[in-house]
Amino acid sequence: MENKVAKKAIETIDMLQLISMNSIKGFDLKPFLYKAIILKEKEFRDALKGHDFQEFQESQVYIHCSSDAIIPMWAYMLVASYLTDMGIPHIFAQNKAEAINVFISEAISDLNVKPYANKRVVVKGCGGKISVKEQNYVKLTQKLKPVVRAISYGEACSMVPISKN
Repeated sequence: MENKVAKKAIETIDMLQLISMNSIKGFDLKPFLYKAIILKEKEFRDALKGHDFQEFQESQVYIHCSSDAIIPMWAYMLVASYLTDMGIPHIFAQNKAEAINVFISEAISDLNVKPYANKRVVVKGCGGKISVKEQNYVKLTQKLKPVVRAISYGEACSMVPISKN
């Protein structure tokens, strides 16, 4: 029996493979708070000055606070300032799943689509523990549509056609 799928030379894009999942780390403000709920400015500033940000080298960082404390905006900005000084890429996100989707979006923006020119592309969709957000599928479609021969969604064995040029 002939394998027609294998003969079509389909390129697969798994958005979770556009980023290094192991390099994503959170910077939680909770340990810097008094009794994990109150931000005291002087103590916060002193703690950040003494913090070793080297642990985040070679990482993509999401800044968040895991407690229900009310955090002033300047506190997030101050952490961002330290990370910027170290040249560490960072964002604000409520949790790792949200951060992953932001980093995927950035990876799509930076994606070189030339290798996909005039090719059939299937965007992997199903399965996995991490949910890639709809906006990333839309963004990837916008990026690929002008250059690819065809876009499909799913797996090579059960693709849903999206677009043909």
